[in-house]
Amino acid sequence: MAAHEDSTRLDELLRRRTELDRRLARYKQEFAVMFADIAGSTSFFERRGDVSGLVMVQELVDRARRAVAPLGGQVVKSIGDAVLVRFGEAGAAVRGAVALQESFAEWNRNRAQADRMRLRVGVSWGSGFVKDEDVFGDVVNLAARLEHLAQPGQIVVSAALHAAARELAGVIWRRLPDAQLKGKAAPQEVYEVTWPGAEEAAGALPEGHAYSLILLEAQEGGVYPLAAPETLLGRAEGEIRFPGDGLLSARHARFLVDADGLRVEDVSASGVYVRLREPVQLRDADQVVVGRKLFEFIAGTGEPQLHFGHQSFPLRSGETLIGRREGDIVFPDDAFLSGLHARVLVDPEGVVLEDLRSTNGTFLKVRGAARLEDGDQVLCGSKLLLVRARGAG
Repeated sequence: MAAHEDSTRLDELLRRRTELDRRLARYKQEFAVMFADIAGSTSFFERRGDVSGLVMVQELVDRARRAVAPLGGQVVKSIGDAVLVRFGEAGAAVRGAVALQESFAEWNRNRAQADRMRLRVGVSWGSGFVKDEDVFGDVVNLAARLEHLAQPGQIVVSAALHAAARELAGVIWRRLPDAQLKGKAAPQEVYEVTWPGAEEAAGALPEGHAYSLILLEAQEGGVYPLAAPETLLGRAEGEIRFPGDGLLSARHARFLVDADGLRVEDVSASGVYVRLREPVQLRDADQVVVGRKLFEFIAGTGEPQLHFGHQSFPLRSGETLIGRREGDIVFPDDAFLSGLHARVLVDPEGVVLEDLRSTNGTFLKVRGAARLEDGDQVLCGSKLLLVRARGAG
């Protein structure tokens, strides 16, 4: 009897599932989703206030509607400082993304650097659900992840979108390194869409003080122009984002361009470090990265020390050497250390740290802000960035 009742319940559940699938199929469609987000909106709100910030967001919504309507695109909604758009055709989505970027490039031409808006755009293609003019499904989530991956002025698209629109005339496709996106088990194949005028959308570099950051990682690469007076780098916020770096703070470093050049400001919980080019005098509580080791310098009232974790290394008068194979402080298991890496000199004038031409360098934590020059290297989280100035070298 019990077995018969279980079988009856199962049959009923299967009938309900079949009916549910039939109803859901009415809402399922193939479409493209575009997410466009204003880069630097957080700092804009801070500088100009909520009213100016809301006006900026409304400008995005209005321009998005005008850009996508002729292509059959529909602005579904705005979410914070981003706008979500649906297209019925993959090619139309690409053209809509380009049209929106071009619209803002034109709008920026007659505006001060601090007032310019640059967009990060992500576009995906696939099956999803459309109900009451809203959209649901993985295709929506993927577009949001791609937008988060994009740099200001950039359009990043999914492999499915590329496959569906790759014959489109007037655009250039560039395969990017596979990206590990949140919610995806395996790295995803992604592409960048470029077009004539793409550099203008990314933002023209200021005359006289034009800087870029180059990511010194072969597996990721990337050049990031510092095209505005202020550029924020972080894990979750900013114009330059590295969402997969767990060592970065959500807001980690602020790069500032002014009449005197370039500065980096530490706004993180874990620190911003600059590679030494010459010996530097240490101050109490300075933090130093040597190889993979983070030391804290303690001046104290007696003998100065370097602290690493629970270990303390006294710095006696004269020279203390640090290395992987040689020296007074040796870490043979640290492959990032050179055989003889750095030295600390103690004399009546103070304590001086010097890099001994090591392969991977010695880094000092920034206190507040520090000036940067062409060729400087900056360590943020696990990301090592090289500063390049236009016309240098």
